[in-house]
Amino acid sequence: MKTKKITIILGLALILLGTNLMFAANTGNNTPRLSGMNLVRYKVNTHLSGELRLCNLWVVKVTDAYGNLVAPAQGYSTANDTYIFYEKGPVTGTRVARLVMSNPTMQLNCVPEFSAYPDFKTGTFANGQTVTFDLYLNSNVPPKP
Repeated sequence: MKTKKITIILGLALILLGTNLMFAANTGNNTPRLSGMNLVRYKVNTHLSGELRLCNLWVVKVTDAYGNLVAPAQGYSTANDTYIFYEKGPVTGTRVARLVMSNPTMQLNCVPEFSAYPDFKTGTFANGQTVTFDLYLNSNVPPKP
């Protein structure tokens, strides 16, 4: 009886040890983890007047030359003037930073409304590189999404 209990306890201990080792080794996870070294960093600076009144929802986004998002868009706030985006690199092509209305079909008529000139960068963007964009105030015509 005593030998049977010891065998059961040792068996359970081996099972728990094997399970812990399996999770510690992270077996079965073949996806590489992204680090700052294999990402391109996009820094978007907004140079807009702090006295602007916002009545529509605006987003800052970085796209490729065809308008496809390269990173999730971020909500614009007059309290924040720098936005950081990441894309798996290296990348070659054109990247565009822009400030657009979140949902132009739900646009409210506000006076004065504003927009910003998009900023374009073309080239090869290496891993670990920071690409800086600057968005400046435009006229009262909202940009196209």
